[in-house]
Amino acid sequence: MTLSGATLGCTPLPIELLSFSGKNMGKRILLEWTTATEINNSFFTLERSKDADKFDEVAIIEGAGNSASIINYTG
Repeated sequence: MTLSGATLGCTPLPIELLSFSGKNMGKRILLEWTTATEINNSFFTLERSKDADKFDEVAIIEGAGNSASIINYTG
């Protein structure tokens, strides 16, 4: 059963994401995202994949913990 885009029985993300984008910077990609709220959010894990099956961790970006303010991130 689906209710407002969320499936009952699953845990929603602890953030409200306002935007997410990636920019090609030659040999790397710059990721930028903005959150409106965060609840108990310790960190974001950035990963990459060549085949969309196996993923490798690239970076961990510290989250705000608990926030009701707009926060911009890059990684």
